[in-house]
Amino acid sequence: MSAHASLLVVDDEEIVCQSCTRIFSRQGFEVETSTDPVEGLRLATHKGYSAILLDLMMPELDGLQFLERLRQADSRVPVILITGYSSVQTAADAMRLQAADYVPKPFTPEEITAAVARVTPLPRGPAAPAVPPAVSAWAAASGDFRFLGQGWAELGHDGTARAGAFFPRAEAQAVVAWRTPRPGELVHRGLPLAEARFADGTTRVVPAPLTGSVLAVNAELARGPNRGWSDPCGAGWLVHLQPRRAEAELETAAARSIVLACADAAREREHRAALTRLGCEVATAGGVDAAFRALRQTRARAVVCDADSLGDSGPELCHQLAAAAPEVRLIVVATGPCPHEAAYRTGRIFYYAVAPYADQEIIDVLDAACGDAATAPAVRRETSALPADIRRLRLTNRDGTTAALLVPGGALVENAGVGAAVIRRLLDAAYPVEVTLGADRLAASDVTRAIAESDRVLLLLPQDSGRIAGTVATRSAVLGGTGIAGETASKVMTFVVQPAPGGLLDYDARTTEALATLIVDALTTTGVAEAG
Repeated sequence: MSAHASLLVVDDEEIVCQSCTRIFSRQGFEVETSTDPVEGLRLATHKGYSAILLDLMMPELDGLQFLERLRQADSRVPVILITGYSSVQTAADAMRLQAADYVPKPFTPEEITAAVARVTPLPRGPAAPAVPPAVSAWAAASGDFRFLGQGWAELGHDGTARAGAFFPRAEAQAVVAWRTPRPGELVHRGLPLAEARFADGTTRVVPAPLTGSVLAVNAELARGPNRGWSDPCGAGWLVHLQPRRAEAELETAAARSIVLACADAAREREHRAALTRLGCEVATAGGVDAAFRALRQTRARAVVCDADSLGDSGPELCHQLAAAAPEVRLIVVATGPCPHEAAYRTGRIFYYAVAPYADQEIIDVLDAACGDAATAPAVRRETSALPADIRRLRLTNRDGTTAALLVPGGALVENAGVGAAVIRRLLDAAYPVEVTLGADRLAASDVTRAIAESDRVLLLLPQDSGRIAGTVATRSAVLGGTGIAGETASKVMTFVVQPAPGGLLDYDARTTEALATLIVDALTTTGVAEAG
């Protein structure tokens, strides 16, 4: 079967096998099923499948035993569990055996399809919606770009958004591959949107400026990962999103506001078109007074001065701006040799550029003038006096409800990284917090006790599923085999987090703060986080 897209479904319930056959046959998969786990293991070890859907609770050979024996023969085939975990320890064991994902029963066709799409390409059917009709007809609402680090987002008329990366020219041209989320996945603001791999083997993560469900990925990336380098906010878009909280998140995101000092209408139009195409909001000014007014109104980080049109007044304008607003970056642009270049350079200008649009040098100038500094990797600190591993964190909310965070031993520490950021945020907001330390594994009894004592429980589970480090998948927890069901089980939410290399939840500063925000919001907001 290895020559075709193929799935194996192993579940002792015939109805589950039939359901998966109907769902995936329509999508172009060859589907083979077995209600006998022993027979299913024989098929799994003797045939090559694109992925295996495996029930956890089966007689004679349960899912974990199946998975352990399978890994002795094949360590690579993706396996998706299609049942609730019997305990947190079972979840940890499944991760150790490299289960790619899980979908709680009962599942919808969309949920099981999204899980399969995360581990193997869909031949047809729901793979087509990876480029839905709305994408080809997508049009920007107002050219209003918002940035988070090197990530940008722009809303469309239909309420969806495009998002991408803004790299300097040399970096953009050196990209040899992109890792992006699959259609149907949920990305969270501040956590990874995409990862670029460069020719020298290094990588860079682009943060998501918006929270939203992925509708499509730019198909041009497959034809050439750096094809859109010269138009990063246009043809170089990466992901098409359906935002979840666009209005609130865009309101707090950064705009690249530019004041344009230009005294010629034709030159002004040229500048405005080029700068707007690169994600800038442009306010125009013809002289000193207008430039100062525009700075006050826009809080711009940079002023672009057109040397050709400003003539003799240009250097004096720059000198006055530098004296009055030293934090503003002054960029002087000329089309060729300028008699005032020396005078400009005696002032405190940020950059002097000749014909920067011809070779897109303006991309580098804007990245340097408006971009955020790169965030440094987090440092994991250990203490020799007392254990620093967080086992449980419990807090009381403003409305009197309680919430608990449960963590497998070693995933978070209280004195560094995500753990320290979560505790700091809660204490800064004056939440009563109780932190229990310990490196022991979590057991089903820990979850049962937390549910009995708390109104909301969040399980934080590191799992290597091959995604970008820091990516989060949220699940409504279903704990089979523990007596936890119905309304009680609905109190539990699971965050499945892709660890950094080495298996730790240690990330750069931006990802650390974004993940801490997501965890704190889930603990302190009424209800549980959105699944996706």
